[in-house]
Amino acid sequence: MLNLHTVSRGFWAMLRGHRQGRTAGDRSRLPGAFLIDGGGTIRWGHWGRDAADHPAASDLLTAWDRVRGPSGG
Repeated sequence: MLNLHTVSRGFWAMLRGHRQGRTAGDRSRLPGAFLIDGGGTIRWGHWGRDAADHPAASDLLTAWDRVRGPSGG
């Protein structure tokens, strides 16, 4: 979980005034983002490789457009 990428991101976040608060929950869990349809099927997923690996908003919106399809529904 601790590598050059997460240390670098943490350093820059700290310089911008963000601080780590008290850890809550399972600190070994990694981030992820998912688009799940009404039937519970994961239609798109991003499984984080480390604590700083979050998908860009533009990636989420692109995936949403692809999952929705041409009808928009």
